[in-house]
Amino acid sequence: MKQTKGASRITGLEKQIKETLKRFALNQRFLLGCSGGLDSVVLLVALHRIFAESDQGFDLRVVHVDHDLQAPSSDWAKQVVAQCEALNIEVIVKKVKVAAGNLENEARNARYAAFREVIAPDEVLVLAHHQQDQAETVLMRLLSGSGVSGLAAMRELQTQDQLTLFRPLLNTARDEINQYAVSQNLQWVDDPANHDLSFDRVVMREKVWPLLASHWDGFEAAIARTAGLMADAESVLKEQGEVDLAAMQKKDGSLNIPAVLALNDARVRWLLARWMQGDAQYAPPLSRVEAVREMMMARIDATPQVIWQTEHCNFQFRRYQDQLYRLPLELPIATTQSFVFSMAQSLVLPTGNWRVAEMENGLSSELLDQELLLRPRREGELLHLNGRVGHWPLKKLLQSLRLPTWQREQVQILETLDGQPLALLSSAGFWVTAQATESTGWGLLKE
Repeated sequence: MKQTKGASRITGLEKQIKETLKRFALNQRFLLGCSGGLDSVVLLVALHRIFAESDQGFDLRVVHVDHDLQAPSSDWAKQVVAQCEALNIEVIVKKVKVAAGNLENEARNARYAAFREVIAPDEVLVLAHHQQDQAETVLMRLLSGSGVSGLAAMRELQTQDQLTLFRPLLNTARDEINQYAVSQNLQWVDDPANHDLSFDRVVMREKVWPLLASHWDGFEAAIARTAGLMADAESVLKEQGEVDLAAMQKKDGSLNIPAVLALNDARVRWLLARWMQGDAQYAPPLSRVEAVREMMMARIDATPQVIWQTEHCNFQFRRYQDQLYRLPLELPIATTQSFVFSMAQSLVLPTGNWRVAEMENGLSSELLDQELLLRPRREGELLHLNGRVGHWPLKKLLQSLRLPTWQREQVQILETLDGQPLALLSSAGFWVTAQATESTGWGLLKE
């Protein structure tokens, strides 16, 4: 544990924080993630002092995550609790289990999971990242080959990991934080992991940083400014990219390949990365983007596939004719299922979500009282669908529907228990056989 003594009060840091708080409405509630280290303790005390004098109605709670990776971690938790109790601030201690693997990443995952568990829906999570943290992040991402988005690094206010994050110290120099701690006679803990050179960020901080500081005055602020410029650039790219995506993407989420290839290379790369990401937390690596880009050049009758599988996502990307599809890695396939159908009944099938409804040229209402089967298609079978002349091989019927290869594995045939075919069910729709058609009847509608 460290302790400093000082006399004078420094108000500059508090003024900076007050400026960042102007973006919030009255009565905003905040949850501060406090490790007990220098930065988060300074932020705890500064926010408490600001809120005590403010008429904005801001409210502050604290959460301390005990990773249980160091012997004195329980003592650190007690120190944070004591500090919060002295300030009359509600504090929660969450002890987590860090999974095996990359210790930095797994500790972060456990910490953010704890934050999500504790935070209230109307709270904003406050973190004590400062200017040096930002500069370190930019350099580390530069060394890993990040693009504009990665180099934009952290934002003062952003949504991430299903949380709204607020970093009021992001433009504050580490020296100012130290000075504030001295002026307020603060106590904090020093985690030995902060000096463990097996961690990349510690190497950056203890080996690279002193060398940079000895040759370039103000380099830290300059790198942090670069992050801000990259954030601006990303905003412009995103605005144009979203326009491209809206123009190229069909209702089913697929991409029109000829339209995409008409764009210049830079726009194609951005568009593919954004489309491939979907709702995933992180963008795909350049290698996967380039693999999908190459897939677009394949012969129109080819069926190439690209896999993107990480701890955060499991996607496959496939081409069918002039369309590019993003699909789950595991796709449902047709099975044999038994049903007694009823009107307005909802069903979840390999081909999607369906509802039993009235329809012209549908099935007889008498079939609603019978047990029927939905089964996978059979090789070489023939069907005579209502509105078509004669029996057609099922393979040709599916080709006429322009069903991608993987959707053909989801097709089901509705039939009676004695094997009379009643209808064809695919992701493209529901078709009754000619021999089972009634002028007014029922069928399955896509929901």
